[in-house]
Amino acid sequence: MICRPLIDKKDIKTEKKVVAQEIKMSEDDPEGYSHELLVRAIWKGNPMANSEGGQIKDVRGMTQSDIRPFFQDFYRPPYLSVVAAGNVDTKQVVQWASENFDGLRSGKMLDKRKSPRYHAGIELFPREGEQAYVAMGLPAVNASHPDRYSYSMVGTMLAAGTSSRLYQKVREENGLVYSIYAQTYPFTDTGIAGIFFSTSSKNAERVMRIIADELRAFKEKGLEDGELARAKHWLKGMIVRKMESAENRMFFLGQTFAQTGKALSSEEVLARIEGVKEEDISRVAEKLLDRSQLCIALHASKKEGGRIAKNVTDLDF
Repeated sequence: MICRPLIDKKDIKTEKKVVAQEIKMSEDDPEGYSHELLVRAIWKGNPMANSEGGQIKDVRGMTQSDIRPFFQDFYRPPYLSVVAAGNVDTKQVVQWASENFDGLRSGKMLDKRKSPRYHAGIELFPREGEQAYVAMGLPAVNASHPDRYSYSMVGTMLAAGTSSRLYQKVREENGLVYSIYAQTYPFTDTGIAGIFFSTSSKNAERVMRIIADELRAFKEKGLEDGELARAKHWLKGMIVRKMESAENRMFFLGQTFAQTGKALSSEEVLARIEGVKEEDISRVAEKLLDRSQLCIALHASKKEGGRIAKNVTDLDF
């Protein structure tokens, strides 16, 4: 499949239909789609804003003469990595990889990449229905940055798990959402930190104002007793559970190697998380939670979304 793929016209025709269905399924899941919309709003004008699946019209227009040269240029060293996890013999894997891939010609060399420019503001992506899906994004650090896990820890404290600040405030105290959560996206030379929730359009502004109040309090008042320890416990627990599967471990190793050039073990990641100190959290929170850098992707009806977008321009934290 890697060295001598057919890339047959008949197979391409079939696969284009499958990919088109995947794109439609993605767009029909507004909660998941809000992640894609946030990236589109933050990095508009840059290829990083494009979804992995692409646009259906572009997929349908692809031909064998488009796909084969692309494959031959980029599914090659130095872009090709081999990752193995589980009950494997290291020497055997290396020998197999060498025998099969060392003879491949090098891929096309790209010009030095320019990091995408971050865009703040509010962008409305209209949809039908009364529910509003909101993604609030801020610029974060790249995957190799020494503060990477401090950024993850801030997100964990704010909106990861039932003991997090936003879950307690927005759901448990006010009953305004079913779920609210934070997620960080580290890449080779950039990153995003996002907060995601859905609620009725009439409550979306109220939720965003509660979030803003909590972000301000997090910066100004600092951590509560035991909060850092709880966040470390939660984050490490998530990683340990995820790494129980050999397949997940393989993906984790491949992703970290592609992003940083190093295949960090889960033990190394856990140690870095444990090494985060309270002063790291305070320093990172002050930098991350910058209202002037806030980007909001709002997926709501045109009428209600327009009203919400207009009303939240004065959000402050």
